[in-house]
Amino acid sequence: MFKRISAYQPIYFLIGIILLLIPAFFNHFPFVYSDTGTYLTSGFGLILPEERPIFYGIFACLSSLYLSSWFIIAVQAGITFFLIVELLNLFLSDRRLALKLSCLIAGFVSIFSSAGIFSDLLLPDIFSAYLILSVAIIFIGEHKGFRKFLLYFIAFISLCVHVSNLYSLIVILILCFFMYLFNRKRTELSFVKTFSKKFFCLSGLLLFVFVSLSLVNLRSFKVFSPNASSHVFVIARYCESGLLKYMLEEEEKQGRIYSLTAFKDRLPSTAQGFIWQEDSPFKKCGGWQNSKIEFNKLINLSFSNMGYLKENVIQIFKGSIQQLYTFNSTKELFAYGKDLPPYKALEKYLPLDKSSFLTAKQNKGIIYDHWISKLHLVVAIISSFVCLVFLFFSKDQVKNKLLLLVLVFGIISNAIICGGFANVVDRLQARVIWIIPLFTAIFITSEIVKRLNNKVKS
Repeated sequence: MFKRISAYQPIYFLIGIILLLIPAFFNHFPFVYSDTGTYLTSGFGLILPEERPIFYGIFACLSSLYLSSWFIIAVQAGITFFLIVELLNLFLSDRRLALKLSCLIAGFVSIFSSAGIFSDLLLPDIFSAYLILSVAIIFIGEHKGFRKFLLYFIAFISLCVHVSNLYSLIVILILCFFMYLFNRKRTELSFVKTFSKKFFCLSGLLLFVFVSLSLVNLRSFKVFSPNASSHVFVIARYCESGLLKYMLEEEEKQGRIYSLTAFKDRLPSTAQGFIWQEDSPFKKCGGWQNSKIEFNKLINLSFSNMGYLKENVIQIFKGSIQQLYTFNSTKELFAYGKDLPPYKALEKYLPLDKSSFLTAKQNKGIIYDHWISKLHLVVAIISSFVCLVFLFFSKDQVKNKLLLLVLVFGIISNAIICGGFANVVDRLQARVIWIIPLFTAIFITSEIVKRLNNKVKS
């Protein structure tokens, strides 16, 4: 039986990957973002960017086989499908049946949620969902051998490619620890019995990546931090929330003047504008590294001064809540021409892709704020309602409730880190919100299978 199942696995995985590539097939090319060019350049050219890790660029370089970006998203789709299978295996004991049903579920989330778009996007955003799913499966499941290795490896890669995932995992581990304390007397639960070991393994993985990225930045940019430019993103968030203007005005009253003080009445309205606009005060005040001393002083002040701290906490809370419901899956899929970084990087490193990139629907303006995002919104809302009903009204299935809670912890953590400390952007929550429709589809599918099995037995 084991050999027979193994023989079928590649076929099911191929079907699952193809189904998850449906959005890219519709677009006629993988989806891109303005940062795509930076990531490709960093990986193929082995150039360490100031504002992000190099590891997604290296991942993209290796998985492209130096031929096409289609191979990159095929690998991402493969990881997505593997995690769908492993998640469904927590509900069903028959692995071959789980493989078959995973194909149906992959097709569903590919079309009716943002999973397909982000699996097919040339950015590390999908790895935020990978981190949440892999951590949830590790905590709730019981794995051995190669599958266990793969889950930890996916978590490891997810931590390496995006700094926000490091902080999200910190929040997830804290929330899971409290969940463990609440359930610690229920020793019959696998989550409780194995929690300590898994908690320390994941904490060790987190610490290793945190220190490794910090050492890389220390050597390259003289900053011991996983993100050498974190001060910029935090101040940009302060700018968007209005906290920066408030602090600059209050500091000026006390006679403390900063280089940003001259721009306090004409600060950009968004964090992205603060960082990327050509005439941004940020660029006039030193750029990525030369602004570090002043920006860090303002950040420290926002936590040490009680007046600023109160306003900061309020803005973090507001941003986190706003990010939770801000997840239009196609709103930022703009068209990118020949003069922009995505095309220039493809032309230089993956020239076989440049013609199909220009003719993609995204570059004709068809994908931007597409009606499909409205469908994703409706499905996410319905799925959230189903999950709430399951969480509060289901009397048994404690294991599955714990699984859902870990997944929800991950989604909330993502909103806190991105909306509370960076900027509120649709893309940053859309990259993980599809986990809710995924859980709902898996739960409903498993319930149907159980009812059918009970009918056969009776």
